[in-house]
Amino acid sequence: MTIDPNPPRRSALRPGVAVAAFLVLALGFTAAGAVLLVAKAVLVDQPPYRDPARLAVLNGIYTEKGETQEWAISQLDFADWRKENRSFEEMSILTPDYALNLFAEGQSERLNGELVSYTYFPMLGVKPAAGRFFLPEEDRVPFQNPVAVLGYDLWQRRFHGDPAVIGRALELNSRAYTVVGVAPKGFRGVFDKADIWVPSMMPPGPDAVTIRRWRWAAGVGRLKPGVTLEQAQQDMNRVTGDLEKRYPDMNQGMGVRLDSLATHWFGALQPGLKPAICKAAVLLLLSLATAAVLLRGRASVGNAVALSLAAAAAGLGIAAWAVHRLAPESGFTFPSFSRLAPGASAILAVAALALVAGLLLGLAARGSAGGGWRLFRGLLVLALAALAVFLLMGAFRGAREYRELAGQDLKFQPDDLLTLRIDLRGPKWADDPPVFDLVHRYLDRLSRVDGVETLAMGGPALPTDSWAGGYMTVEDRDNKESADGTYFVMMHAVSPEYFKALGVPVVQGRAFTMADTKSFGVVVSQALAERHWPNQNPLGKRLKFGVRGNPERPWLTVLGVVPDIRQEGYKGVKRPAPDIYVPLLQFQVRLPLTLNFLVRPRPGVDAASLVPALQREMRAVAPDVPPYDVMMMRE
Repeated sequence: MTIDPNPPRRSALRPGVAVAAFLVLALGFTAAGAVLLVAKAVLVDQPPYRDPARLAVLNGIYTEKGETQEWAISQLDFADWRKENRSFEEMSILTPDYALNLFAEGQSERLNGELVSYTYFPMLGVKPAAGRFFLPEEDRVPFQNPVAVLGYDLWQRRFHGDPAVIGRALELNSRAYTVVGVAPKGFRGVFDKADIWVPSMMPPGPDAVTIRRWRWAAGVGRLKPGVTLEQAQQDMNRVTGDLEKRYPDMNQGMGVRLDSLATHWFGALQPGLKPAICKAAVLLLLSLATAAVLLRGRASVGNAVALSLAAAAAGLGIAAWAVHRLAPESGFTFPSFSRLAPGASAILAVAALALVAGLLLGLAARGSAGGGWRLFRGLLVLALAALAVFLLMGAFRGAREYRELAGQDLKFQPDDLLTLRIDLRGPKWADDPPVFDLVHRYLDRLSRVDGVETLAMGGPALPTDSWAGGYMTVEDRDNKESADGTYFVMMHAVSPEYFKALGVPVVQGRAFTMADTKSFGVVVSQALAERHWPNQNPLGKRLKFGVRGNPERPWLTVLGVVPDIRQEGYKGVKRPAPDIYVPLLQFQVRLPLTLNFLVRPRPGVDAASLVPALQREMRAVAPDVPPYDVMMMRE
């Protein structure tokens, strides 16, 4: 064996080089850590339910002319689904965001509730923290058993965890409910928003259990053992197809879409998760290669492993901070059981990755200065240049998409427009006269708040809000594609200043006035006018809610035409039909009854500064009806 008397000497690791390598590695581990945290929340963290893989969420869909929109389901349809399906062990109707106004000790609070069948809690496999859940007989006769189950957090926050709350009467939506139980800690329902639960036979109005067209809910079910989601979808297509044949005037185009819980919660993230993992892996490999170039001949394997572990710890910390800060700004809400914070499993995974990366880095850093190393260094430069071009193109593409998004013409002016809303539920607001009186008092008191230029109300939908659809008959034509001749429209009940508050011009005719309480007039969108009366003057034309032969529904005369407002906002599923507006002081669109306030301040007045005075006046008008969702329209 020949011993080289002059072996190559390893250069000392200079601090500047070590810092540069550390920063490069930390960048790669930050990307990998961020993707790992999101992937853990989506793929690993499980909800607190029994065998969640066998649970499916059922959403209604509406198909017209080949276009399918997500739609709510009716209580009568769901009852038939439950009886006629062959795929589910059990099912429960489920109404998310079921508003319940709690009024106690002079203080009102809006609670997010879920209206559910008595099968809901046993089907999910959860146990009460106190008391019990609903009994079958409490969910059999409409409006006969006002009972409630409190969420654990509500029990602790409002009732201090007092077990004596069981059996206590609470005023919810102006009705006395008896508390029968408390849900377990951490349970917030399938939609992960609920503070409280009530039985499905306590719906917002009697129409919910008597009219098949009254669609307002969703559903959840547990699949039978061995039944796949695809098989259940085919089975439910059969059920909804049979209902469409039996009730062609009410169920035409109505179907159902089944989603797994993972798709229900993370459907918006799933398509981009695998590409994100691949991109993070590429970035980490490039950071390792770059660090190897920086450390060539200057670091031992031990030093490289130590440097990799330190960079991984820093990267994971930065990733956790970034995900925590950016997730709320993304518009996506993670369910409460998903933890974006790094737990033991994430820390161990990153540590193992860092150990392997450090070994590879140490071995690569020991490479010679020969032709092979120069080739590797050249390829690395090309790869980094390609990555830079790729990122630059992505930045340009994102900037262009944002510019196109923000440049959309909404056909109304969202700037400086303040929105608030209230929910009117329960027997106190079951009839129109008390609601009309309340609207008059709100309009009178709030319009006199100093700094308010224009005040308007709309309900239950306003631009960028939920949908309220219905069927109408046009006097001089029938819809040949509909069994009863009606057309589907989007309905909005609005106050006289509504279009002024939005900055929407009336292009023909006029808007509503305070005198339009018995005029049976409507304002229509340009799309509706062009659909029914092309090349004609739409003013004076007449429409009617429901079918032509219903003598209880009056003919409504078109008073004005307004532009087609982008009700879906900047981004969203396009409305499936044109719009019709009716006077809020004459009609209530109850699906369910939510009233929205639009406040435009005087020039120079900050809209946010009006909120305390507006809320004070609203409490003076109706102390048991709390305002909520106080925000600017842009939000």
